[in-house]
Amino acid sequence: MLIKSIILSLIGLTLSLYAYSIEQKIKNNHAYAAACDLNDYVSCSKPIISGYGSLFGITNSVAGMIFYVGILLLALLGMHTYLFWAAVAACCASVVFAFILFFKVQALCLICISIYAINGLLLWVNW
Repeated sequence: MLIKSIILSLIGLTLSLYAYSIEQKIKNNHAYAAACDLNDYVSCSKPIISGYGSLFGITNSVAGMIFYVGILLLALLGMHTYLFWAAVAACCASVVFAFILFFKVQALCLICISIYAINGLLLWVNW
């Protein structure tokens, strides 16, 4: 269980880092198109630059990096109960973010959906 949590947290951290790199490239070049921007609907950039791309003054990618480092630390320390409740919170947040992504931003973000899957898998392995 802990090895799976470590692997999933590293994948989540990598995805969050990639989202952060897209965010920074867009800030420096507004014409930048990420590799995951396939069209107007299937786009990673669209939710990142939307008004929903940050939460409480922190971008979602930075919040994701902080979260997955926290998950990694919890797994390394063997804190099973905290891992479970963090995964529950992540799944709840994923449901809210998925609603915002599909109905407010009206996009299909491959990075976002991958992160939702990672959060679901984190809950499953820590159940």
